[in-house]
Amino acid sequence: MNKYGKITYSIAALALLAGAVATLAMPDEAAAKWLGFTQRYGQRLEAVAHAEPAPAPVRAAVETESDEAVATVEVGGEAAVTGPDGKTARVIVEDAADDTKVIKIDEGEAGKLQATADEGRQSWLLDPVQVVKRSAADYGFSAERDTFTLVSQLYKGARSGTGEAQVLVGHDSRFFLVKLIQPAGPGTHNIWQVAAVRQVRAVVRDEKPDVGPGVAGLDYAKIIKWQQAVDAGRDQWRLDPLEVAKREGKSYYGFGDDDTFTVVNRRSATPLARHGQVDVAVKHGDKVYKMIVVRPFGGGGAIWTTYRVDGPVTAPVPQPPAGKVIFRTDEYKGWNWYKGAYPGDMAMAVITDYAQAGKDGRIPEAVLARAKAVDYDEKVVLFAYLGSGGGADAIGIEKVTLTGNALTVTVRTRSVKPGEMETRNLTAPSDYVAIDRKYVDVWGGVNVTFVDQRGNELAKTKVSINHNPHNR
Repeated sequence: MNKYGKITYSIAALALLAGAVATLAMPDEAAAKWLGFTQRYGQRLEAVAHAEPAPAPVRAAVETESDEAVATVEVGGEAAVTGPDGKTARVIVEDAADDTKVIKIDEGEAGKLQATADEGRQSWLLDPVQVVKRSAADYGFSAERDTFTLVSQLYKGARSGTGEAQVLVGHDSRFFLVKLIQPAGPGTHNIWQVAAVRQVRAVVRDEKPDVGPGVAGLDYAKIIKWQQAVDAGRDQWRLDPLEVAKREGKSYYGFGDDDTFTVVNRRSATPLARHGQVDVAVKHGDKVYKMIVVRPFGGGGAIWTTYRVDGPVTAPVPQPPAGKVIFRTDEYKGWNWYKGAYPGDMAMAVITDYAQAGKDGRIPEAVLARAKAVDYDEKVVLFAYLGSGGGADAIGIEKVTLTGNALTVTVRTRSVKPGEMETRNLTAPSDYVAIDRKYVDVWGGVNVTFVDQRGNELAKTKVSINHNPHNR
């Protein structure tokens, strides 16, 4: 399943990252000038950065022409920036300058730097903030006096197709967004290089952003790192409170794969956790425990973590949820079938062994060949064949749901609307999804049902994995 859609650069969604930025050591006099901070730290601060020209860069490879494909900066977002006094301020981006300083990356030099990082040297090249600080003088910044805050980091940008990061630089009373990319491609082991610099106009307020501590007693230094990993596209399971309970329960509290985890209560705010709390009942042997899972931060994309485990308790455990969605896509959203009956040669199949697939002749071998390259030692293929159709006919698998030992495959079909023209070309529309073999490799087998978007049953079969090599 493709989990990466079109990603926009939104500073607001990543304000959580700034809490992990180390406080810069500065003299008191310089600290008082930083971003308009006064020595009276309790006073409300609202200093608008001046729209002065960007600092003159030293590097000759910098151009002043705008390049939207390289540096597109969205305004209206905000970041949480830690000042030299240890206080956190909200920096609200209101506008961006028209010109972007585009930095031409020397591929040969970038290759040499990547080789250096691959050898385990100059590891700072793997950190976008450190890359900007180390090259601060090239762009008129000061590594000693300015602030450098990571506001976004993705390992596959929507435009560049590679890693992208943005660092907000506070220079005197002005702000700049520095964009970086990974010349060698996306990945945690590939270096970062500055690609563009753009000045932004911003408002600074000393109001505390909604980043916590939202739950007393949690280790926020550790939690911020977990949030950063999720914001960078990793460890997405931390966005699901039930999955957090299962993984952290096994890692820290002695629960196991044979235990049952069930959500019994979910609230958007509680006296303990103002950003959300989920209570999970854990059936461990003949005892039942309650895990309290909380949301340490507010806003979209915030993670969950375990606060504590109570028990054992005697409260009954509700039945598990109706089903677990193991695959979903919106690619076929809006498709509808207008022709009434489906083609007579329509067929569905569950393929556990490609060598045995298609022997009943229901699906042509040329159509099944789409799934030939799948690793059937690890995967099982759910195949949907619409049959002989017109040029506009199509079929796609949009959801796979597992409920106990039952697997429901929802397909969506498409045809032309009544009165619309259709080509006479005959097609053989089909689609398939490869799922992990573990979902059907269970005792007693799995009942698989194919249904269309209206819930009409299209096919039903039972799948049992045979582990005896002599009976295949």
